[in-house]
Amino acid sequence: MKRPLIWITVGYITGIIWGLYLKTSIAFIFLLVGGISILFIKTGIIELKRISKYRGLIISFLIVSVIANIHISYLENKHKNLYREIQEKDETIEVIGTVITDEKETTYKKNYTIKVESIDGDKKFQGTNLIVYTSKETTLRYGNKIRFKGTYEEAKRGTNYQAFDYQEYLKTKNVYGIVNAKLKPDILKEKNLNPFLIVINGIQKKIKSNLDEILGERAKITKGILLR
Repeated sequence: MKRPLIWITVGYITGIIWGLYLKTSIAFIFLLVGGISILFIKTGIIELKRISKYRGLIISFLIVSVIANIHISYLENKHKNLYREIQEKDETIEVIGTVITDEKETTYKKNYTIKVESIDGDKKFQGTNLIVYTSKETTLRYGNKIRFKGTYEEAKRGTNYQAFDYQEYLKTKNVYGIVNAKLKPDILKEKNLNPFLIVINGIQKKIKSNLDEILGERAKITKGILLR
């Protein structure tokens, strides 16, 4: 049982890496390799019996790789379309979405991750996550459904070799940009998430609070390990 899971895992990772860094269809490469393999089999360079032994594993690897590659390509195109369409709009956009993280505070602002329901009334990008920056006076809670106006900006890409690419990092969290709220967001509804998720979030907050009280500054490492 372990071997098929390893092949499936490797196939999934291969499809993702191929899509993120090579940005091409992995299906075409597989077809090319398949065609060459058939040619080698017919010429006797490769024995069919050896391939048949691993047929199931190879098929699993190929299917999972292609699915992962298609998924990454879809997300890449979704991001490009989002940025292009918002850039074509007015400078200010209206966003409706639900807060799905607790607040994070910086020197001058607070930020939250929201799951989008609509942008300027368009639900095309429903389910996409955005980071919203608000004033320090704003307080939002996990599960708040909010409406606000702000300016959209694309996350910064790594410009140098091996430089940290913030845009790619955010994509791993299904986050496709940043919106700077111009005014305090309107809260349209409380607890606009699955009650189970809200309970889990409450438990996590309590654990974090207890760790801060017990460990002080050392709590940051512990929270990073236990509550990712």
